[in-house]
Amino acid sequence: MGKNNLSKLIQNLLNLDTNIFESITEKYQVEQILKIISLDEQSYDFIDELRIIDKDRANLYFEYLLKIYPKTTLDNYFIEYQKEPTYIKLYKLKKLYADIKNKLGIKVKDNDEKNKYDKPNINQSKIKLFKDLILTLKNSVKNEDLEDKYIFNLISDYHEFFDEYERPNGEYSPDIYDNMYGYINTIFNYLSATSSHIEVLEKLSKSIDFKLSTRAKYHLELAYNNQNKDRNYTNKHYKEIFDKENIVNKNNIVINAGDKNNININTGIQTNNSTSSNSKNDKWWNNWTIISLTVSFLSGGLIYWTLGNKLVSIIASIIVFLIMFLNNPKRRFFRMAWICILIGSSQFLSYSGIFIIPENKFIHGYLKIGENSIPWFGVMMIIVALILFWFDAKNEK
Repeated sequence: MGKNNLSKLIQNLLNLDTNIFESITEKYQVEQILKIISLDEQSYDFIDELRIIDKDRANLYFEYLLKIYPKTTLDNYFIEYQKEPTYIKLYKLKKLYADIKNKLGIKVKDNDEKNKYDKPNINQSKIKLFKDLILTLKNSVKNEDLEDKYIFNLISDYHEFFDEYERPNGEYSPDIYDNMYGYINTIFNYLSATSSHIEVLEKLSKSIDFKLSTRAKYHLELAYNNQNKDRNYTNKHYKEIFDKENIVNKNNIVINAGDKNNININTGIQTNNSTSSNSKNDKWWNNWTIISLTVSFLSGGLIYWTLGNKLVSIIASIIVFLIMFLNNPKRRFFRMAWICILIGSSQFLSYSGIFIIPENKFIHGYLKIGENSIPWFGVMMIIVALILFWFDAKNEK
């Protein structure tokens, strides 16, 4: 067919009465006509009029409008969509009236064909526009071509208009609700795949809808993780790091346990909340010495308040402090070293005369091995303690 003949055919089709298209029952026949007339940009207004008149096939006309002027079509549709009222006016009053009539045995006709997932207070015309929009975007528009402001409206309205969708078990034919559910999942995955859409995820995470905010927060965390990743390294590089139980050279990578979103890498990348990276470790309650002192003072104070004996309370405080200080749960070499010092030094203290009771008798040393023990036993225990202290210091680094 020559170019002139094609133009004449298109013009003849455009001169048809738009109401004729409603009488065409087969969708494929309408689509064949649209394929021809959409070759001419001047058919845009004609197709748009068809979309408004032939509501059952509105998404089909919408798809061909997008092929002619994608951005203009999308902008105009969202303007039309947002103008449509969201809620049914006087819904509660109408529902009360219907309930009363039902109780009286009077059948109430509901003109709106609601699905079980449609929230009853939402205008069905708005829901129809939303369904057409989702179905068309799913088939015709790439995610990256959607602006964040439109994505925000899509996700927010989906959670506002519909109850939570439950996918049937076993074999089933996907319907519009299944398609919407899958498309929204795809959009969320697209948003969290990079750090480019953090702003829209942050807005969604502040929604008053609990399910939406929870879902958005999960994907926001994924987006933050992608932001913190250095893409100069492959995923295999990060896997090797974590497979080594996070034991890495601090000159290359420092994993900050204080903030689960922070992975600081020495390539110059700035991460979130870097100023507070060590704030958790700097807290006083993470210092075992301060904890030991606090508990010992409280114990001594309690004993003094109970017995009124200053000497007993001081001794009790010292004992409590030593027991706690020498049993730091995070430093096993440190604990073992002090036990060795106690065992080794007890042999010397038992003969030094430092600990004297009123009868001027010496107290036997703590864990004393015996009066005839060889002299160098205590020295050996001290040496072992020093080695353990060295291991402790090395482990702390």
